[in-house]
Amino acid sequence: MAIGRRAAADLPPGFPQIAYQALDVSAIDAGSRLAEMIVARGWDGLDLIIHNAGIGRYQPAAAEDAASIAGTVATNCFGPIAITHALAPQLAKAGGTAVFVGSAAHKGASGFPVYAATKGALAGFARALRSEWQGRIGVQILHPGPTQTAMHGRAGYDPGRLRTLFLRADDAAAVMLRQIAAGRSPQKTGHAAVWRLRAARMLAGGK
Repeated sequence: MAIGRRAAADLPPGFPQIAYQALDVSAIDAGSRLAEMIVARGWDGLDLIIHNAGIGRYQPAAAEDAASIAGTVATNCFGPIAITHALAPQLAKAGGTAVFVGSAAHKGASGFPVYAATKGALAGFARALRSEWQGRIGVQILHPGPTQTAMHGRAGYDPGRLRTLFLRADDAAAVMLRQIAAGRSPQKTGHAAVWRLRAARMLAGGK
């Protein structure tokens, strides 16, 4: 099941044929509502949850306003923490894994200071949980490199010619899925990892 802010009618073409539920992860009751949805579906435990929601604005820290800062923190940091807290019993029941999609920006990114701060906080939370939940619930934090998504446009950032160096979204997703399956953390998703994936596909006779 996937969740997001968009209504089902507004999903982009090619969206996977999986169950979808409109839910704003930054809402104060997002965790409890999601837990209720899981119970309503009759699921007995959760094998995997992937926190991939993220927003940001490309501007100096001094140009940020309080509402913008609060919105970024609520979506990128509060949402994953609150939802993980609410779903922990379901994850523990199935011996599942919580995956947090961070960003290369977690070490700092000029022009994205608030976004970088939230990703750094998320990485710290994941590391703490990985130690606390060892042997009961798996925890991974993945840091994809710059990827060709619509986020940059929404953030007001035009990478120009650098966009050609960004990872294709499907390549980044494929590498992250392999990293999730391998169960290692933390992991970076960069061009080297994509090239290794493509080489493995070629050796296997795929594309």
